[in-house]
Order: sequence, then structure tokens, then C-alpha cells
Amino acid sequence: MKRPISLVLKASLSLLFLGFLGAGCQPDADGPRPNLSPPRTGGLRLPTRFTIDESTMTSWLRKPSGHRFFAFGVSGVDLGVSLQAFDANNPAYSAARLFDNERFWATTVLGQLKRWNLNTIGAWSSWPVLREAGSDSFSTIPVLHLGAAMGFPWEDMWDPGRVAKLKLLANRSISPWLDDVRVVGYYSDSELDWRNAALFNHTLTHPPMSGQRKILIDLLEQRYGREWTRLLTDFIPEEADGFTTLRQGGGLHLRAGGKGIEVYRMFLRTLANRYYSLMRSSIRNVDPHALFLGDRYADVYYPEVAEAAGDWVDIISSNLKVAWNNGDPPRFFLDTLHQLSGRPVYVSEVYFAAMENQSGNRNTHGGFPTAKTQAERSRAAARMLTQMAVVPSVVGIDWFQYYDEPPEGRADGEDYNMGLVDIQGQPYAELTRALSRLDFNQLHGEGEVRRIATAIPVAPFQPLADFEPGLALNHWNRSQGFIPPSQPKALADLYACWASDVLYFGVYTMNLDEVDYYHDRIIPPEDRMSLLIHLPISGVTIAKTLGLPPQVRKENQELALPFPHFELNYANRSVLVIGVPQKLFQATPLGPGQPVSFQVELRGHARQLFGRWTKRLTLAPE
Repeated sequence: MKRPISLVLKASLSLLFLGFLGAGCQPDADGPRPNLSPPRTGGLRLPTRFTIDESTMTSWLRKPSGHRFFAFGVSGVDLGVSLQAFDANNPAYSAARLFDNERFWATTVLGQLKRWNLNTIGAWSSWPVLREAGSDSFSTIPVLHLGAAMGFPWEDMWDPGRVAKLKLLANRSISPWLDDVRVVGYYSDSELDWRNAALFNHTLTHPPMSGQRKILIDLLEQRYGREWTRLLTDFIPEEADGFTTLRQGGGLHLRAGGKGIEVYRMFLRTLANRYYSLMRSSIRNVDPHALFLGDRYADVYYPEVAEAAGDWVDIISSNLKVAWNNGDPPRFFLDTLHQLSGRPVYVSEVYFAAMENQSGNRNTHGGFPTAKTQAERSRAAARMLTQMAVVPSVVGIDWFQYYDEPPEGRADGEDYNMGLVDIQGQPYAELTRALSRLDFNQLHGEGEVRRIATAIPVAPFQPLADFEPGLALNHWNRSQGFIPPSQPKALADLYACWASDVLYFGVYTMNLDEVDYYHDRIIPPEDRMSLLIHLPISGVTIAKTLGLPPQVRKENQELALPFPHFELNYANRSVLVIGVPQKLFQATPLGPGQPVSFQVELRGHARQLFGRWTKRLTLAPE
């Protein structure tokens, strides 16, 4: 997976491109998005461009020919390392070692991909070589790296000089693709770093004349009516004793328990709106009818960023690691991304590895889903792709990547069995056979059938077993035990199951906690994620805060009642389980057909609502 560029490297890239490009055109003013999109329903404006068809409840891409299709691609279809860069102690895929020439490599690879049912060449690919080899049946989506080259969204996006150079860079980057009818559209960037607290803090390090810094201070002054004492209820200042001095320098840290988080979110939305408006105008100035697919989120998204993107992108894109090693993705992730943005979704990277592999990959650095054998990998991959393809808002999926990573790891240490082929170019027969059997157009056309929970299933033996990434809740009956949220835009999934003496609730969620909000870089308990379960029949409320044992209250009285619970936190994800004793339901014991009522609420960092579930269900037969 392509990692977000570090802040230091971003700054270096920014200076490099600014110096190289020189001065340019004037920036566009912010304002409503111009109506330049290709048609969003059946008809085509241009016979040579890809468009979006949203004439039904299911979204599709349409080819220049007018035929609708579901894009299934693979990224990293490149020549690999050169002969000079090949390291026998850490061998990597190298077309130069395996093929007589580049054209022979390209025709071989294109033939493979066609047999395996792929129709799109994803990011990081050697498209010029593939194009010359006759890739007419394949589409492609380039990554332009426009924002990263300018240092956006970290550096001043309101600097006229930077914006002018962005326009020149867009022209330089897009021009080679203009006459290629196989280009679906463009990603402006890949995996930009949208961490809320870090962006806020970094903007306050900008010089006083920075437009981005001025906008942040203006927002603070407006929020608190220019009353510094009001700001102090939400923030702890550093080297500033008023708005005047803050305009010249200094910083702010979030005060625990306050409402300052609302300012962070407002500013993040402002930054995202500016970024996407600049990217859209820069791309459309060069290629007026191209689709804009956003910046490929890195398996996590901030709601404010996704909502702002929806005003400017044609398709919103994100990478996605499945939640479980059997291939099941989290249900909320794609649905909520679509609900937040109002746009079709492109899954820009998916992955699956196996400990048994032909390249000697150990799969130790990166935290990607991993099976034991290639047979298990193939089944899980087919399950994963099927579940994503049937989502009505999803218009395409790209596998990462064509070949395995080096067994001792690439430059950043990532060492996974990601490939459709190994480092010697030999296909993984079971996996590629499984892919070739999937008819993505048919799957997408049929749509998904989701079981709506009417009865809570019986708990498995040892519900809290294997509480580690990819396995926690994997042995639950999650198909029947999935509890749909009571409102849209949930950032979590809720599952339930029962035993004779306990009703279990399990939550799988994104975790947007950042220590950078706080001066001491410690998230205080009052601002941590918390899960609340209320039982109307008994008036009992159970609260589980990350890092703390559950608390049980009834009519403002705290009860001393131990019960099973567990939490797991890793890589922007959290899993929480609470087992509610049957005595709190005033029933002894729990049994089939018994009705249970509950209200569940999940709050993320600083009390941001992540999901709410209010249900009355019965217990399913054993």
C-alpha cells in the first residue's frame, strides 16, 4: 500500500515543485462548484469519455461506447525493479530478469489479466508500456499527486503563488493522458494525511501572513466573539495571551471535556473544501470532462472531509482492509462513505495475503488481512470482492497489487504476499482461478441482500476468544446478529448474540483518536471513545470507556456488578464487547423467543456520535 508522504518529505516536494515550475496563472476564487460534470444519468455528452450512470438505485460506470460496466482492476502492474537495482538477498519482481523485452512483458501480463476477469489497470502501473502493447480492453485511472507536490493540505492552500503553480503542474501531469480514451478519470492524490489535530497544529506553525493561518484565527475569533476568556474554556494556549498575540504566533491545545473539538472539525471541513475545489478546478481546466475520483483515503476517513469532498468529486475513493480474515468487510464503511459524500464509491485498494506463498513473504509489517493457506486466501478474497461488488454505490474495485512484495520487505518494510503472481512472475493459480469465476457485472446488477435482524442468534462457544485483529467477533454469527443503525452515517457496526446468562454486544468501529490534540499527548478519559447500553425494562445504563472498566448505573446509583467485557485497539480501529448479565433484563434465564429491548450509543473522540441503535428483538432458538 502506498503510504502517506511524511510531513518532512511533503515540504521537500513542495519546495522542489515550486522552484521547478515558476510563476503561473491566477488562483480561482472559492465558490459553488461549476456544472462541468459529465452527465450523471444514462446519456453521454461526449462519445469518447467515461461517465456515471445513476439512473437507477445502483450506480455504474459507462464506457465511451455507452455500455455500463463494473470496474475490476489491479494496481502496481509495473515492470518492477531494474537489473541494476535487483538485490539477490531480497529479491523483488523484475520484468527485466523474466522477459526479453518490455513489449513481451506487457502482452503477457495483459493476456493474464484478461483471462482472470480484470478490466482496469490501477494506480502505480507502467501504462505507457501496456498502452503500446494493445490494452484496448482495459481502462485506467492515473494518480496525479497534485496536492502532495504542493504540500497540501498542510501548507498554505490560499497562497496565490502555490495555487498558480498547482495549475501548471496539473497541466504538465494531465497532458500525456488527454488523448487516451481509456482513462476513466483522475485521482488528485493518494492517501493524503487528513489527521485533524495534526493539521490544526501545523497550521498554527505557519507564519503570520499565511492565508491558511489567518482563516483559522478568523474562525476562532468568530466562534468566541473575540472574547479570549471564552476561548480559554475550550483551549489551553501556548505562547499567546490573546487573539492579537495569537495572530503573530503561538499555539493551542484542546481542553478536555470542552467544545473546542467543534472548531477543529469546522476548520478541517474548511481545509477539505478548499483542497477539493482546487483539485477539481485544476483538473477541469486541463481536461474539462474528466471524472474526478478524489484522493484515495488510506482505509480511514474523517466525516467532515468526506462530506466536503462530495461537493467537488464525481466519485469518492478509499482503500479498504477487510475487518475479518474470512474476507468480510465492515458493513458501515462503504455505506457511510456514500451517505456522507452523496457520490458513488470506488474501492481503490483491497488486499489479501497468505502465510503459505511462493515468494517467501512473512507478512509481518503492515497489518493486512492474512490467511494460512492459498486455498483460504482464495476463498476469502472471493468473499471479500463479492460483498463489495454487490453494494449499490460501489462502481469499481482495484486489487493491490500485481506481484508480491520482496520477502524481506520493500523500502518501508512492507513484506506481504499481495500479488496475483509471485516475485518470479508465477501466478497464484487458486486465487486467479477464483477471480476468473466472478462475474462482477452480474453481481453488481443483482445487488446485495442483507439480512435484517429480527432475532438475536445464539452466542458461539467462548464469545471472547481470539480477541486480536482479523479474528475478534469472526466466529460470531454476524450475518444474523448484525443490528442495523437507527440513523444514517454510522461509523460502526453493532452485532449481538446470547447465552442463557448473558446478552453480548460487539462493536467494530473506526477510531479517530489523536494524541496531538493535547499538550501532554494523552487522551483524557472524558474525551475517549465510549459505548453506552441502556436497558429500558430495568432502567440500567452500562458505560464502557476505552481503557476503563464498565460502569453500571440505575437511577443515578452506581452498581457493583462485574461482567465480561473486552476491547481491542489497532490501526484506526477498535472492537468493544460487553456481556450484559441476564439479571439486568429481569429474566431468569434468557431463552428462545424472549423479547429484549435496548438502546446502544457509541461516541467517538470528544463525544462525536458514531452510531445509535434503538431496537426491540427476540432471542433466536438455540
